[in-house]
Amino acid sequence: MPNSPNLVTERLRLRCPVQADFELFYQLHSDPEVMRYITNGVPHDRETVQGYVGTLLGKLATGNPLYNWWMAERQADGAFVGWFILKDLDNTEELEIGYRLMTQHWGQGYATEGSRAILNYAFNHLQLERIVAVALPENKGSRRVIEKLGMSYRKEARFYGKSCVYYDLTKKAYENLQ
Repeated sequence: MPNSPNLVTERLRLRCPVQADFELFYQLHSDPEVMRYITNGVPHDRETVQGYVGTLLGKLATGNPLYNWWMAERQADGAFVGWFILKDLDNTEELEIGYRLMTQHWGQGYATEGSRAILNYAFNHLQLERIVAVALPENKGSRRVIEKLGMSYRKEARFYGKSCVYYDLTKKAYENLQ
């Protein structure tokens, strides 16, 4: 049974994804602008998205409480906004927060709003001591979100085969932000 609990923010409803969400994932991952900092703008084809969704749903099904993935919908009208994730950082034992949003929802504060709900869940329910985030150095939008969350820049390092900026936030620092 997937373990990602439903989370609600002022404007968003975050819920556990299901296989029936495939078309929404495909819309998101087939947008070259969304994929600009992930695959250098090369959109995913249906087969790649199906494999990706299957892998992520399989990880959720293990019931590991430290692996969570949410579909984000606007509460007002149910519109698909994107997804958020809390998972292991590439080749480490650290947990990272991440997200992907449909381009029409960029610049509206949804990435920050959804990420704050996930940080709250991670620190207050999972009792985690530290969360990290990475982004490509040139991804100014994601870097701005990460910094709004109160995360601190620590270094540049290689993750997912790319040079990334690396940020973290401790539970103590998070509590000081509240």
